[in-house]
Amino acid sequence: MADPNQGTFPYRPLPDGADAIRLLTVQPGDFSDRLVCELETVLFSAKPRFTALSYTWQNPYIASQPSSNRLHDGDDRPRPHAPPTPDSPMVIISQGDHEFQVEVQHNLYLALLHLRSLTHPLTLWVDAVCINQDDMEERGCQVAIMSFIFTRALQVVVWLGPKDYGSRTDKTQRMHNDWRTGPVRMLATSLASNTESRGFSNVMQLDYSAEPDPATVNRIAASAYWTRLWIVQEMCLPQRVVLVYGSVMWRYEDFAGWNILAEARRPPLAQNYHHANPLTENSGIKAIFSLTDTRNARHSEKLRLERLVERFAGSHCTEI
Repeated sequence: MADPNQGTFPYRPLPDGADAIRLLTVQPGDFSDRLVCELETVLFSAKPRFTALSYTWQNPYIASQPSSNRLHDGDDRPRPHAPPTPDSPMVIISQGDHEFQVEVQHNLYLALLHLRSLTHPLTLWVDAVCINQDDMEERGCQVAIMSFIFTRALQVVVWLGPKDYGSRTDKTQRMHNDWRTGPVRMLATSLASNTESRGFSNVMQLDYSAEPDPATVNRIAASAYWTRLWIVQEMCLPQRVVLVYGSVMWRYEDFAGWNILAEARRPPLAQNYHHANPLTENSGIKAIFSLTDTRNARHSEKLRLERLVERFAGSHCTEI
């Protein structure tokens, strides 16, 4: 195809009088390949199979984000035909015989890079792309069915952001190397196996990551993800949740049962650490506990509106 078109993506209107959404299918590719996707409209009545992405629009670790990646500052935007790298967040969206180059948030771009498979397409619902953000009427209608989207998804992937590579100049290569050896790139393969298999015994089982070290847990707890208002329903409504941090991935059930989190719940004098538990002083740990406690009791009175308002009144939201 010719070079992708620049500018605003030409969204086709969603059908009137029906619950419909757009789904973004990420085509297979290597970590360093350009991100090529397809966007299609589907009806809920067709029972679409998709994974919903839960993430923060901005970098969840602001202190570690270079100023050139702050996409909404208006400065240092990537050149139109710059090679695809984590610092030039462009996604190619194909529609019919045409390709469109669309700029996305830096954090979302990294999520798509890590979730992409070498061999299988991955169908996602991603709010920033699947909703026409310039159409206020459509935004309102889609927000109204958000609970159905996250309830009916095969699973929800919680993107906690990239690993911390410090000030290294080879971050992209390090990400690539970690991605090749991590379990995240196998997510789409596992979903395809589940779809194609006629018997449960033939379903590919993912090799989830082990409980991380305290320093990694401390960084994860510092993510802005846990403080955002939108993610409350995204974490608490789905049937299945997996958490992704860079190239590693955990089942929600394993994450909620981490020993270090259990230890952080105990009074300081009862903790078994020879040194202070790093999570004790991390304000994000309280937000994690609020979410996990609510999800674990999602079929109880704790999901009543007044209880949720009381528990999450301090959560943040850019557009009030």
